[in-house]
Amino acid sequence: MSNDIESIFIGVRPSKPIDPEMEDLVSEWQYSQIKLRRSFANPAVRREATQIVALLALVFAWPYYVWLRRWLVGGSLQTYGLFVLPMALGWIWVARYWLFTPEIGPLRREIREEHRNRVAPRKPGVRELTVLRVLVEGAPVIDRRTPWPLAFAMVVDAAAFWVQDPTLMCVGFILTIGGIVLFRFGKLALRAALFPYLLLFAMVPFPGLVQDAIANRIEPACFGPVEHMMTNLHVPASVTPEGNPLTLTIKGQPYRIYAEKVGLCIPEAMLVLLFLILYLSLIRTRTRFIKLGPFLCTCVLVSVLVEMRLILICYVATIDRDVAMFFEPITRLLLPLVGLTGAYLLSRGFQCVKLHRWVAFSLKP
Repeated sequence: MSNDIESIFIGVRPSKPIDPEMEDLVSEWQYSQIKLRRSFANPAVRREATQIVALLALVFAWPYYVWLRRWLVGGSLQTYGLFVLPMALGWIWVARYWLFTPEIGPLRREIREEHRNRVAPRKPGVRELTVLRVLVEGAPVIDRRTPWPLAFAMVVDAAAFWVQDPTLMCVGFILTIGGIVLFRFGKLALRAALFPYLLLFAMVPFPGLVQDAIANRIEPACFGPVEHMMTNLHVPASVTPEGNPLTLTIKGQPYRIYAEKVGLCIPEAMLVLLFLILYLSLIRTRTRFIKLGPFLCTCVLVSVLVEMRLILICYVATIDRDVAMFFEPITRLLLPLVGLTGAYLLSRGFQCVKLHRWVAFSLKP
């Protein structure tokens, strides 16, 4: 292994003898699969993993129940928070081979750079340097680990439990997970798991003042186009200066539609965007900017779906109010399904369909 490649690791050891099971491998993901299987066959590793999960569950079980209540309370804008942790765990399972051998990414970049900058031709009889060859024949990787982020996370946890603040508890939970990864596995592992780690911040409950401030800006933005459209349909409509409720005049009688009752479907729209971001993180494209196309188009799509749903409910209410209330939960369930379908079709239109190699390998039966 060249000095440039070895320099990205700390503590280079002598090359290890080749394991017979590693001799016939054709990809680095097979190496990672064997390494993962051997690690979890070790009773000490299973015991340590069980202890860490048990301690996290013991400490954060009650806060998680509090977060659930905040996510599921009526009118909450963060119902999507219920799906964030399962989404992150699912991503980790799909990327298990990538996460368990985080040195593959830096090695590939270093080898590619060495090939690009090579001046003299390769000598006859000298094998080409590859990621798999470095993993199998080279020195084992020893990454730098630090305990300070975990110590800081414990201080945040202590402060959060002292003031009994759900938002600070959730931040402390996320910081604790990051601190454990840095202390136990090192910076390369956290860098490889950066996407699911950052995704966890989407589950942080908003403080009451923040949620009210967001709602006060979203409600006028949602009801304003509906008022304009209903007026064009010759149905008198008006919105209060606060943006909520929307008042329709039906047969001379005012009919008020409150955002809390009809639902603005903001959590459902956010859920569509979260699933799209998760999907795009598993996709390989020529440049990362290509992924902005389906994301921006999906933002427009879910915005249109939210407005069309409100217009449909308001128009049906002019005919039969009971039927309008019947459509309300049905359309709320249909919106994420239609949004996810549209997001997938948009991704295909932007050629965002090719999975990363480590995703395809982990999903292979």
